Amino acid sequence: SEYLEAEKKYPDKRRDCGLSLLLAGDYERLLREYPDVPEACAEVYLLKNRAEEIIKKYPGRKGLCARACMALGRYDEIKKLYPERKADIYRAEKAAGKINNREENESSGIITVPHWGTRVKRQVLSAGGVSFAMVLIPAGSFERSAGAGKEKIMVRVFITRPFWMSENEVTQELYEAISGKNPSFLKDKDHPVSRVSWHEATNFCGLLSKKTGKKIKLPAEAQWEYACRAGTSTERFWGESVSGAADFVNFSDLNFPRPFSDTGQDDGYAFAAPVKSYLPNQWGLYDMLGNVYEWCADWYAEYGTNTEYDPRGPDTGYYRVARGGFWNWSPNSMRAASRRYTHPAYGDVEAGFRFVLPALPGE
Repeated sequence: SEYLEAEKKYPDKRRDCGLSLLLAGDYERLLREYPDVPEACAEVYLLKNRAEEIIKKYPGRKGLCARACMALGRYDEIKKLYPERKADIYRAEKAAGKINNREENESSGIITVPHWGTRVKRQVLSAGGVSFAMVLIPAGSFERSAGAGKEKIMVRVFITRPFWMSENEVTQELYEAISGKNPSFLKDKDHPVSRVSWHEATNFCGLLSKKTGKKIKLPAEAQWEYACRAGTSTERFWGESVSGAADFVNFSDLNFPRPFSDTGQDDGYAFAAPVKSYLPNQWGLYDMLGNVYEWCADWYAEYGTNTEYDPRGPDTGYYRVARGGFWNWSPNSMRAASRRYTHPAYGDVEAGFRFVLPALPGE
C-alpha cells in the first residue's frame, strides 16, 4: 500500500509510479498504463516468461535486452549484439559451457578470477542445506586518507593476518536457511538479503558459527576496505574513473534516473541485482561496491593520523560503519574509500552484509 500511495502523490513522475506498481505486484496495470517504464515492465516480462517482448519493445536498453537473451538461452547473441558488456558476455559464455565451471564447483582449491586472470584460494562451505564460498585474503597493507582539508594526509594501514571473506553478499536463501526469516523487500533467493540491521547481521554470524563450528563474524572496516581494493591504489578497483562501472557495479544508472545518476550506463537492474551479476575484483570478491551496502563490525569514528595495525574502531559509539554503497548511490560515490554510518538498530532496503573467517595456519 505504501507504494500505491507514492503513485497517488506523484502522478507526474511516471517512472516512480511504474516502479511503485511493480513493487506492489500490480503487474497488469503496470504493463497497461506504464509501458514507457522499461526497467519496471521488463521485470514483469521476465517473471511471466515473456522475455522476447523486452527485446521487441526496448531494443535500446542493452542491459535489459542482455538479461532477456540470457532468459531465452540466446547466449551467442549477447556477444554479437552487445560486445561492450563484459559481465553479460562472461555470464553467457559460462551458461553456454564455453567456460570451465569445474573450479567453481570444487570445495577448495586455487581458481582463476574472471576477467582479471588472477589466482586466488577459494573454499566452499555449507550450512542449512545451502552452500556458500569464501576467498582467502592475504595479509598486506593499503593507504587511506585521514584528517580534513589542508590537514588531510595518507595513512598506511596494515592487515597482519590473512582471513577468509565471503565472495558475495549474504543471499536471501542462506539468510533464511540459517535465521528462519527473510526481511528483504524484493524476495528472490539469489538476491542479497536486505532490510537487515547491524544487530541482525551480527546475530546471523553467531548462528552460522554454531552451524559450521567456525568463528564467523562481520569484517572490521579496515578488512573490508583492504579486500575491496584488492591490492590497487585507485579510487575504484578497476581504475580512477567511474567509466565502465556497469561491468562491476549495481549503482544509480539509466535504470534509476536521478539528478546524480549516470544515465550513460546501464547495469540492467532498477533495484538490487542477484549476487555475482557483475564481474568481481582482482581477489574474486563480487559486489564489493554497489547492490546493497554492507555492515562492518566497527563503531564509527574519524580516522587517526598514525600508522595502524589491524584497527578495530572505538569500544563504544552511536553509529556502526557500513561500506560499499548500494543500488541507488551516486556513481561518483562508488569508491573504495567511501564511508557510511548508520544506527545499528536500523535496517533499510539497502542494508545487507557479508562475513569473514580467520584463516588457520597454513591456509
